[in-house]
Amino acid sequence: MMAAALSLLFLMILTVITVLAFKEQESVAAADYEYAGASRPADGNVLQAEDTIARNTTAAPIREWEGRRNVMRWEEGDVMEWDVNIAEASAYELSVGYYPLEGNGQDIEFQLLVDGERLTGNGEPFELNRVWRDESGALKQSRGNDLRPKQVEQPMWLESKIIQPGGQGGPLLMELSQGKHRIRIENVRESAVVDYLQ
Repeated sequence: MMAAALSLLFLMILTVITVLAFKEQESVAAADYEYAGASRPADGNVLQAEDTIARNTTAAPIREWEGRRNVMRWEEGDVMEWDVNIAEASAYELSVGYYPLEGNGQDIEFQLLVDGERLTGNGEPFELNRVWRDESGALKQSRGNDLRPKQVEQPMWLESKIIQPGGQGGPLLMELSQGKHRIRIENVRESAVVDYLQ
């Protein structure tokens, strides 16, 4: 009986200490978070947009776009192709530096080919995401109830690692042998400005 009373007293003291020690964190609206555009990579195998194979590329060159020079406007149906020299046989991940252009709000979808072979057997496209934020300003119904804010696109330069289609299996790993390879990206849906592949 005495042990049960001591246990109950201990739990009550612990509860009081926990309540007194609790400090609520200041809430921050999602719109207040800082977004920062991705910077150009300094090392690794970087395939600049301006270095595409001109005869096989249908994307349009742009001198300057949002602080980046010599980039490519990559719209639905456009193709970009590079030759890359691989120094060491290995499994490589691939990232894309891009700026999503205004569209209908869907992810940018594309096919990826290495040496003429699609990297997905079922033809499912790879995806590049967009960035969204809450529209500013309070939204209330006529009765005073709060409403969920509308989502608006936050255009910016992004770098995204290419993930297996459907989000299964994590990042794409391309097994590349030593020597020359051709990498091709074919835009299936939506548009972007592409700066580089890495």
